[in-house]
Amino acid sequence: MAEDPKIYSLNFQASSNTHYKIVENWLYIDVRILDYYSPIPLVYFIKTNLTARQLAEATSFMFPDVGAIFARINTQDLDGVLGPGAWEWFYKDTSKMAPLNR
Repeated sequence: MAEDPKIYSLNFQASSNTHYKIVENWLYIDVRILDYYSPIPLVYFIKTNLTARQLAEATSFMFPDVGAIFARINTQDLDGVLGPGAWEWFYKDTSKMAPLNR
């Protein structure tokens, strides 16, 4: 039985060397990323089977002079002020989710 995908938060500092379109393009084209959502500027929530280390290694070139962190989200202890679409995204069934429509 395959493990359900994990959800990570990607947060990073704004910098003149950080190209946001490159980050979003990577999220869209990398087949290991099942889905992503960005309800807050510079915050991306990512569904994947990768580990935080694998995500950090895959993206290190995107953040050459600024900090970036991948943190796993615990959906059993999650709250905040986001629109209804965000909560639906967090809790939708991903067990049979295919990679993004590429």
